[in-house]
Amino acid sequence: MILKPETHKEGIRELAGRIQGILDRNGGRLQKIDNWGTRTLAYPIGRNKKGIYLYIRYLGGSGMVKELERNLRIYDDVVRYLTVMIDEDVDPGMRPSDIDEETLEAATEIAPDPLEGRSEMAEEIYHKANDDDDDDDDDEDDD
Repeated sequence: MILKPETHKEGIRELAGRIQGILDRNGGRLQKIDNWGTRTLAYPIGRNKKGIYLYIRYLGGSGMVKELERNLRIYDDVVRYLTVMIDEDVDPGMRPSDIDEETLEAATEIAPDPLEGRSEMAEEIYHKANDDDDDDDDDEDDD
């Protein structure tokens, strides 16, 4: 899912708690949650040019997926979400969960956009490559 870029750590924790509650009430299980950080979107969504990418892997039935998607639709900080079915007829009780307090805390940390600052860095590299202030006298005309 993609969250608004101004979503703070407590907002991500609240969303993760809400998702955990939905899964627990509907017989599902949260397996993994990763924060992929802030990224520049391919195109603006609403007024957002950036978003926080959050990856969640869970197990559950179709009724639970409908309830989860319904909640994501009405949650203000969620800009986009996508649910992908990996396998059918999975028993959530038979698969272990990778979620603990440390994993949840790591998922609330927001990493900066890796593309941010690249244009400044590229410009700096360009200027260094085209700078001819060395001692080799290549920039003087021969008479």
